[in-house]
Parts: sequence; C-alpha cells; structure tokens
Amino acid sequence: MKILLITFLFFAFGLTIAQESRFKEGEKLNIWATSGLNMRDKPDAKAAKLMAIPYGAKVIVQPNIGVKILFEVEEFKGFIVKGYWLLVKYGDTQGFVFDGFLSRLPAPVKETNKNLVDYLDSGIGKIGDKFNVKIYDEKIDSMRYVRFNEEYDLNLVQEYLYHQKYKFDIDFTVMKALGSQDFKLQIPNSDLYQGYILLKNYFEKPVFKFNVNQDGIELSDREEEGRGHFTIIKANNTIIVTGVF
Repeated sequence: MKILLITFLFFAFGLTIAQESRFKEGEKLNIWATSGLNMRDKPDAKAAKLMAIPYGAKVIVQPNIGVKILFEVEEFKGFIVKGYWLLVKYGDTQGFVFDGFLSRLPAPVKETNKNLVDYLDSGIGKIGDKFNVKIYDEKIDSMRYVRFNEEYDLNLVQEYLYHQKYKFDIDFTVMKALGSQDFKLQIPNSDLYQGYILLKNYFEKPVFKFNVNQDGIELSDREEEGRGHFTIIKANNTIIVTGVF
C-alpha cells in the first residue's frame, strides 16, 4: 500500500461540512487491503498504529461521533481510492481504519483451481437458478433455450448465453461466441478498487497495461489480441466489470 495522503476538510461560510461513510453502525465488513489494513488510535495517518488487520478479516462498525475525515490513497500511479476514517472493532480492539478498503462482500482468495464464477457461487451465493440460457445446438443447427437441469456438453456448443443473479443484487452475464467468452459483472454499492482486486485474483494476466482515470480502469494483456482485455467502470454507485477471455 502506498503512502496515505489526507485531504483537507471542506469549509463553507465558516462552518465544517460533516462527511458520511457509506457504512453504518453495526455492519460486519471485510478487509480488502491486500497487504492488510492499519488500525490507528485516532483518525489520522500519523496517529499511533494499534495493529495491522489482515486481508479477508472481518471488522464491526462502531458508533462514529463528529465529523468524518475524507481520506485518499494512491493505490497505484494515477488511481486514487477515496473514503473516510471509520471507527471499527476487530476482536477486542477498537480503532480507526480507512473505509476505502472495506466491503460488505467477502474478500476473494487467489487459488489455482478457483475462478470468478466459483467466488460468486460459493462466496456470494446465487439467487434462483440460471435463466435465459441460450445455446447453439449443432443437432438442429439453430439457437434454442435450455431447459432447467438439462445436460449438455459446452465443448460442443458454438454459442451460448446465460444470466445469473446473486446476493447483494449482483448480476452476472456470460456469452460465448466465435471461440471467445465475454462476461459482464455488475456489483451495486461497490467501487473500482474492488473490481480491480477481483480481476487480479481470478485472471492470470490482467495487469500488463493500465489505462486509468477516476471513472474507470482498463486492463489488457499486450501479448494477446482481443483476449485478456478487461474494463471496470462505475455508474450510479455500481461497478460494471467486463472482459473477454
């Protein structure tokens, strides 16, 4: 994690403007800071460090009194993660952390035999079954919808499309055509950093080339044409992750 930079509080007509974290008292949140998240005794990057909370651990939001201080972290060159100091409890210790690396979603764990769908299925949880499953059936030389629980060999299917809903209003769509697969993942109440961590964990080479701004991130593999290309954008407090693989 790069050096943390504190922004200034805003003043208007001589009065301090209170800032609000996106998280509420009593929520159980997950640490997404890959190198761990520092807990301090005051909402200040120079305050005494109480501990480093490990990646994937859970904290509980405590009552926060007074002004919330806006905070920024440059995660990598050109990409700023924004958030606020938040009072939380980890185990028996209470202190302040940067909420830009907190999430209601479980932190993804990089495993060689796991992929993004495994994370969604087991880490998040489905709501209902796949729907709008459409395949190109070579036997009838046409597209058709697949019945629930119907068995078919995807290796023999030229094209398919499916759509799955998950908890937290997460929406996932996958389409296969012309030898490649496209996906679109929509996660409400999330941010660009979380989309980046998901890609970093579940795709082998998503970080060869960056095109970064505060509206989105583009990740691509210089060695491949078309494949290995991903985008992450944020719209109306929802991140939209798309990719070709």
